[in-house]
Amino acid sequence: EDNELSSVFTFIEGYGYAATLLGEKHFCIDSGIPTFCNHGCNGTYNYGDDDDGDFTEMNVDLDYAPEVLINKAYTFSPPLERHLRQMLAVGGETLRDIKQGEEILCNY
Repeated sequence: EDNELSSVFTFIEGYGYAATLLGEKHFCIDSGIPTFCNHGCNGTYNYGDDDDGDFTEMNVDLDYAPEVLINKAYTFSPPLERHLRQMLAVGGETLRDIKQGEEILCNY
């Protein structure tokens, strides 16, 4: 039984993320395709959100990151908390044709 529980925690740590929702800390594991995406280095990603801009680790100066990439804290908002899962569930899309057998890569 301990081994089974250990396997669950290993999966959670590998594919999940910690979040706080409605004031409670929990772990989420998205069953969507981004969970299994690897990073598409230097703009080689083929899945994501076309509105994210064309930023890669090769063309952004980390000392002067574009404003859109800077995470800003927001004031606690009950309506935002209630709809957070819905907002986070809006997924990406393929950015070009993906060939059979080709790895799906994200820009994270």
